[in-house]
Amino acid sequence: MLQTHGHIVGMTGDGVNDAPALKKADCGFAVSGATDAARAAASIVLVAPGLSVIIDAIKESRKIFQRMNSYAMYRIAETLRVLLFMTLAIVLFNFYPLTAIMIVMLALLNDGAILSIAYDNVIYRNQPEAWNMRVVLGIATVLGLVGPIAAFGLFYLGDRVFHIDRPQIQTMMYLLLSVAGHLTIFQTRTRGPWWSIRPAWILLAAIVGTQVAATVICVFGFLVTPLWWGWAAFVWGYALVWFLVTDPVKLLAYRVLDTTRALPAPLAEVGSTPGARTEAKPDAEAAPKSEAKPNAKVEPKAATDVQPRPAAQDEPKPKGKAEPEASTSTATKPHAEAQPEANTGGAALLSRTLGDLLVAGLVKDPEDAGRIIAAAIAQAQPSTASRQAPEAEVKPEPKAEAKTPPAPTPKAAE
Repeated sequence: MLQTHGHIVGMTGDGVNDAPALKKADCGFAVSGATDAARAAASIVLVAPGLSVIIDAIKESRKIFQRMNSYAMYRIAETLRVLLFMTLAIVLFNFYPLTAIMIVMLALLNDGAILSIAYDNVIYRNQPEAWNMRVVLGIATVLGLVGPIAAFGLFYLGDRVFHIDRPQIQTMMYLLLSVAGHLTIFQTRTRGPWWSIRPAWILLAAIVGTQVAATVICVFGFLVTPLWWGWAAFVWGYALVWFLVTDPVKLLAYRVLDTTRALPAPLAEVGSTPGARTEAKPDAEAAPKSEAKPNAKVEPKAATDVQPRPAAQDEPKPKGKAEPEASTSTATKPHAEAQPEANTGGAALLSRTLGDLLVAGLVKDPEDAGRIIAAAIAQAQPSTASRQAPEAEVKPEPKAEAKTPPAPTPKAAE
């Protein structure tokens, strides 16, 4: 089910019944002491007890991915550098910048140095790694295009400015491609500046060793035209300058191409932006205020409605004036306040009827009990109707109370 939704599933097991799940999972782990069936179905077999070794395996796999990514960028960039420079030099200037033996030595020294990248220091990511060919090809293309520009610049200086012989220019081109190519490793191994991650000693020693060998070959003329020490030092300085110029270009290319690295930070900020908080706060604050204001206003009204009633009881007033006050009070009061009063009147009537029923029960006259219930129902209907009418809120209650007591008394006497 998880795989159908696009998730990468891992499974651990040690028994025969776990073999199908280990086989179906994207990565199955057979723990220490697992059966042969579980070991055969699993992708990884854990030798040490416990599951903590899985974390170490994930970290190491992400480091390997970073090294593979660096190697792919370097190899594509170096291939573009050599092929574009040689092709354009032959087509445009009818000049072969490298001999066949130079190309062979360049390939051997480059491969010898790049093998040590397997032991390089890298920083793994906390998120799962995935190939981003847009970034790999984009960065490699940028570095591969900068290389021929630097090579043609040195060719122009040696041929038109310093008037060096063509065989010596070929040796200078070989030394430049070798030095600049190995410096490219320091650029492809990091996403930030080239000094952001310290290289491993084995990688640094391999690069320095191969470049010292290439310089010695060029100076002493082993299978190539000898080159003066001064020109060799000039080529080293020229390559270092272009290395420092290319690194900011690489950082700019990462900003343009690698949009996935910049997305998590703005998304995290959007969730905690001040605008989002200020929009949520008014809603949370408005709700309590809207609930508190009606309560604060209703309580004074209830107090004002209660205060005139004691005054009406203490000071006798004409009936014509008392009725409008009662009507106004009932008009301002909600229906929720009038209903409890009707319920209390019905409760009083019910209590009196129950008293009469008890008396009838003592007399043991069932017919009197039936008449009492019928009379109580008949009296309850006009009393509830009078409670709902605003004009006769006070007067009908005493009349109903005056009529009800005499009815059961003679029957109780009998």
